[in-house]
Amino acid sequence: MNSMRVSIVKLNRKSARWRNYSYTSAASYFVTISTKHRYATLGHYTTNSVELSTLGIVAEECLLALQEHHPNITRVLYSIQPNHIHILIVLRYLPETRSEYESFGRPVKNSIPTIVRTLKAAITREARRRLTSPRLVVFQRGYHMRVLLSLDYLRRVERYVMNNTRIHIQRRNRKHHKR
Repeated sequence: MNSMRVSIVKLNRKSARWRNYSYTSAASYFVTISTKHRYATLGHYTTNSVELSTLGIVAEECLLALQEHHPNITRVLYSIQPNHIHILIVLRYLPETRSEYESFGRPVKNSIPTIVRTLKAAITREARRRLTSPRLVVFQRGYHMRVLLSLDYLRRVERYVMNNTRIHIQRRNRKHHKR
C-alpha cells in the first residue's frame, strides 16, 4: 500500500513591530489599514474628493471618537480612501500607563496595537449592524505601522495624510489620460 505523506507547513508571519519597544510610548505613529482584498468599500473617488460609502461614514465616525476612548491620544489625523485608511496618531505619556510589551493574548491598554484592534472591531461591529450583514469582513488582517521618530518625518507624514486624496486622484487621472 502506497502511503501518502502529508506535509503541514506552518506559516510564520514576521512581525513588523520592534522588540522591546512599548507601543504606549509618547510618540507619533503612522498607521495604514486596508480593506479586505483591497476592495473599494469605503467610498469612491469623485472629481476632487472621496465620496464615502456607508462603511466609510462608519469608519469616519469611529475615527472621530478615538480620543474619547483612549485618553493618551492627543491628536488624530486621518485620510479615508476607497480601499484603505491612513491614520496619524500622537500619544502622550500617562503616568498610569504601564510600559509593557504586548504579546499574543496579552493586550496592553492604550497601546497602538490595542487602539488599532479596537478601532477595526468598532468599525466592523457598527458596519455589520447598519448594513444588516452579520458576517461582513471589512479589513485585511493586520495593519502597517511606523513609529515617527523625527519632527521632519512627522511633518512629511502630516503632509502626505492631508494631501492623500489629491495624490490618489492625480495618479488616477494620469492613468486614465494615458489610455
